[in-house]
Amino acid sequence: SAITLELPENMTVTKDTDPSLGDTKITAENGIQSIMVKIDSDSEGMNAALSSLLPENYNLDFLDKGVEVVGNEDLKRMFSDLLGELTLPQKGDKSYIFPIGKFFLFLVDLPGRHTFILTVTDMNGNTKNDKLTLTTTTN
Repeated sequence: SAITLELPENMTVTKDTDPSLGDTKITAENGIQSIMVKIDSDSEGMNAALSSLLPENYNLDFLDKGVEVVGNEDLKRMFSDLLGELTLPQKGDKSYIFPIGKFFLFLVDLPGRHTFILTVTDMNGNTKNDKLTLTTTTN
């Protein structure tokens, strides 16, 4: 109960889906130590796009290791270049909103099922996991 993850319901995303519907609210009464985000997709296009974020570009590994959100300037730069501005949480913050919805416009061109897996660890070592699956179609 020290960590709360409020993810939206799994949903189908279209070009008209309001990005704020993807906001994930995270609270940690002991302060946030880490927020890891991993993406599991059955879309070859999505996996190729995520692979392009590896060391030569942004040093972000959403596919295998996951990406640390807390204090990650590479993630902030990737968002700024591709998805829009991102405010990063810092260690010890009690709450944060991770804007999964900023991925929506990118996802609508990559039909498939895209699961965002979040793992939050607080300053006392407590951990909580949850996931959100977004489905996109070619229609």
